[in-house]
Amino acid sequence: MRSMAEEQIEEASMAATVAVRTHSLTRCLQTHFSRAPPRASVSASSMASLTGSALSFARPVKTKMAEWNPEKDLLAMVTDDSKVLLHRFNWQRLWTISPGKCITSICWSPDGKIIALGTEAGLILLHDVETKMAEWNPEKDLLAMVTDDSKVLLHRFNWQRLWTISPGKCITSICWSPDGKIIALGTEAGLILLHDVETKMAEWNPEKDLLAMVTDDSKVLLHRFNWQRLWTISPGKCITSICWSPDGKIIALGTEAGLILLHDVEVCIWMMIKIVGVYCIFV
Repeated sequence: MRSMAEEQIEEASMAATVAVRTHSLTRCLQTHFSRAPPRASVSASSMASLTGSALSFARPVKTKMAEWNPEKDLLAMVTDDSKVLLHRFNWQRLWTISPGKCITSICWSPDGKIIALGTEAGLILLHDVETKMAEWNPEKDLLAMVTDDSKVLLHRFNWQRLWTISPGKCITSICWSPDGKIIALGTEAGLILLHDVETKMAEWNPEKDLLAMVTDDSKVLLHRFNWQRLWTISPGKCITSICWSPDGKIIALGTEAGLILLHDVEVCIWMMIKIVGVYCIFV
């Protein structure tokens, strides 16, 4: 057996060894950090250059629920005041909408294209995520949306599509009139396009400076892009489709009875055509 003196000597030797190693490690760490870049160089600007918009997390959003899409690259969130936000995974905000109803649940469609929002009143609101902006009307029962290619869609709150128009200009903003009857569209060129939502279909001419619209009672309206009305006509037949000729001079209207009504927008002359097989009969 070892004597007590030997054990004490061995413990003292081990303590000295630990002290030497600790001192060496401390010196190494001091040398390393003295060569590291100054602390101030890791600034907010340098972090922003590395992480892009990730610093937006520094401005927290008070959400009461959130749901990732199936691909996990889009995050839909509902705030405390029931606004709906859509963000990419890097926190880039795509759009914000205010449904005007208390949202109690949120869910994605399996293909990741539709967000379903459950409301306190038991309604389900559907929203297409491929739109770049959207705005509810004052009554909160119609949703106007602008897609990435600047098409304008109008939907009811149950997702029934009322119409789609292609203004042919880059849309940068959208707004409803106070009475909810007119949609104002701001363009990249600084123009404001006005559209009557009570029409059941609408079509811009090839030059995109005239808008032909058909109302629910099948009246046909022709407007300039600045909303100046040129004329209104009542064909007296139920209109089911509308189309412009390639030169933009003729409006073709399809009827429920299978007739095609042709209207010259410059001289206001009507022609009626009946399609019989492959033949056109002027009526």
